Amino acid sequence: MDFIKTITAIVGSENVITERTECICYSRDMSVHEGIPDMIVYVHSTEHVSRILKAANEARVPVTARGSGSSVTGAVLPTEGGILLDLSQMNRILEISPTNFYVKVQPGVICAQLNNALAQHGMFFPP
Repeated sequence: MDFIKTITAIVGSENVITERTECICYSRDMSVHEGIPDMIVYVHSTEHVSRILKAANEARVPVTARGSGSSVTGAVLPTEGGILLDLSQMNRILEISPTNFYVKVQPGVICAQLNNALAQHGMFFPP
């Protein structure tokens, strides 16, 4: 079984993009750097992430994790190609602890979403 079929079996064909034009859309963030992935994979759970990382490791395919793509450092760009693992659908706030001043979030949570939830507790997260 080839690698794309392996990944598609994990997340479904609707969550795998290999078209070059679409991949180029994910080649930039807010920095001046660029890196074009060979495929974009949308994940919805930690199980997806784990299975994809296992398959990528076995096939020696590089993986770059991307939350919401707002980086200004180039840190979410797949400079070696491979998989761009889009975590934006994992966007739940799991826990807010006002007394301990911490939150537990999934990697796709954006600051505005977090700050809206924190406002209910008289708190905010400065970007």
